[in-house]
Amino acid sequence: MHTLFALEDLYGLHIGEIDRELCLRLDKSKGTTYLSMFDMFHAWQKQAEKLKSRKITKEEYDQ
Repeated sequence: MHTLFALEDLYGLHIGEIDRELCLRLDKSKGTTYLSMFDMFHAWQKQAEKLKSRKITKEEYDQ
């Protein structure tokens, strides 16, 4: 939890709710920090999709 609070303070990562589901969101007002975090999150999401569709292994995903 401490890491999540630090990410909020340093990088503008916030917790919210959409359709009664918890979600994490980036604060666009953080400028270049937002852009770099967005790029990292997008890369993570792409790898998660590859894992889900079994295009990569769990080991490859973890790397």
